Amino acid sequence: VGVKIKKALSRGAKVITIDPRRTRRARLSQLHLQLKVGSEAALLQDMIRLLLKEGLYDKEFVARNCPNFEEFSQSFLEEEAEDRTGVSREDLVEAARLYAEKGKKAIIIFSSEIGDPQLISMIADLLMLTGRVEGGAFPCLPLSNLRGASEVGALAEFYPGYGEVEDVDMRKEFEKRWGVSLSTKAGLTAVEMIEAAGSSLFGLYIVGENPVVSFPDTTRMVKGLSSLEFLVVQDIFLTETAQLADVVLPGISFVESSGTLTNAAGRTERLNKAIEPLTRPDWQVIAELSSRMGYPMKYRSETEVAKEKKALVKGSLEPRKYRFELKELDSGLESVSEEPDREYPYMLMTGATLFSLGDNFRTRRSKISLLESPGDGYIGMSPEDAQSLGATDGTRVSIWSRRGNISSTVKVQEDLPAGLVFMPTHSLGYNILTSLSLDCSTRSPRFRLWAVRIEKEQP
Repeated sequence: VGVKIKKALSRGAKVITIDPRRTRRARLSQLHLQLKVGSEAALLQDMIRLLLKEGLYDKEFVARNCPNFEEFSQSFLEEEAEDRTGVSREDLVEAARLYAEKGKKAIIIFSSEIGDPQLISMIADLLMLTGRVEGGAFPCLPLSNLRGASEVGALAEFYPGYGEVEDVDMRKEFEKRWGVSLSTKAGLTAVEMIEAAGSSLFGLYIVGENPVVSFPDTTRMVKGLSSLEFLVVQDIFLTETAQLADVVLPGISFVESSGTLTNAAGRTERLNKAIEPLTRPDWQVIAELSSRMGYPMKYRSETEVAKEKKALVKGSLEPRKYRFELKELDSGLESVSEEPDREYPYMLMTGATLFSLGDNFRTRRSKISLLESPGDGYIGMSPEDAQSLGATDGTRVSIWSRRGNISSTVKVQEDLPAGLVFMPTHSLGYNILTSLSLDCSTRSPRFRLWAVRIEKEQP
């Protein structure tokens, strides 16, 4: 996506970047809204208010499709405007007018923002106001088959094809196909499973995930997984999570896999293995386990699995304009991060870098290191913050949060504003600092911002 944005810029496209950091993409953009960290939803709320005040919305589209528009508009216009974002009014007006101009517009949402329901709600409002509901927003999912996994039932509250658990007709269809009685209640999310471990949940089977490293609050993850009576992990490496398991099953990599992927646009893509695996494919392992537990799965190939998916997940291969009924969320904005104070004066942001993939457990095992900072990663600081700490590139520091502390190396970064520090997700142990909380309306985890303090280590 980043490459396509750069190509669009070279062809004269107008790009607005919303980011607290002055990244390379931000420097190349026509307009960079360098907002206060964590205030993205508030910025879009202010932008919507401007569109309403200046009449820059699509009045015909709104009249046809937004029956509660007057109430919606009044709620925005009556709210007091305050400087919550740090963005000047001039820049905000320019951004609102640029987006309201006629022609094709796109909102690209990077993976760090996808889990913020307030921000997504504001983006939906912006699309409706400007009549750009078809192809107007593009979420960049962090994993290639995230949508595919969701479509086949990996979400706690849905059957395959996003059929809701409470939908009686949908449930009967799956019960008939599979010959079993299915639950009428939504299951637990991944985070809720960890919270329930040892109390109402006693066994867990983890496939291809390393929550000890990839989930926030490592201490809490280890405690929860260690509380289980029985833990099975299936992976291609002996990860930190696998080291806690009672049984470890071998997995296979994507180059050894065959099957299908569903990309973020909803298109199904064929995956052909490049080399033969040294162990059974994942689907065979799961089918064999199911058979030994009393429910035979008589698939003979990946093709048979794909055929069942096509029969049950009717919408996954069919392009449709509107697939889901939108659910109303609580109105208003709430903080999605901790607040800094005298004891913890900095805000920590985490994220991927160009040469790291996810938690980097696999990438850091490459014989040819792709990392810009191999080893334990780094803590990025603004020149002002580094100077006040008496630190330079390479200075060893201790980073403390309300949950724990780790050591790292300072990297002075010009793109960071004062008060904001950054750690890439390949930094070892960074999730000891982070906390894990759920959004009350969506039950999704908030992987966002945390308050920390930084101290120089004695030589």
